[in-house]
Amino acid sequence: MRKIVLYVWQLPQNMIALLLLGVLKLSGILSKIPCIQSEIGLYLSNKISAGISLGNYIILPGKIPHHYPSVNKVKHEYGHHRQSLMLGPLYIIVIGLPSILGNIWDRLFHSKWNLAKSTYWYYNLPWEKWADKLGNVKR
Repeated sequence: MRKIVLYVWQLPQNMIALLLLGVLKLSGILSKIPCIQSEIGLYLSNKISAGISLGNYIILPGKIPHHYPSVNKVKHEYGHHRQSLMLGPLYIIVIGLPSILGNIWDRLFHSKWNLAKSTYWYYNLPWEKWADKLGNVKR
């Protein structure tokens, strides 16, 4: 019963994730990989360039068997999953949109920065720093 209530609590992001997974599956570029947390669907797709965490679903860039995501990327996206559990329907506004906009800002205005500087800037945004803390990521 608890799993059902939590799924409904996160319904907006779960619905967006299912739609996105459907599109990626139709394109034939989607692989499901095992996840320690049984309530989370963990997927890889080489059609995306950044991790996406929506409700009970995490999609990371990569392709089986060659490109598995780093442990920190999985933990960071798991931190976003925990934010989703806490915020429910507010997650899209409080975390999702700022995260997407931060990613776009970084790609547009920091293209001349080296990877270390860009990574440092992005993961010090408050919502990303919080996801790192919840996912137990050490940077």
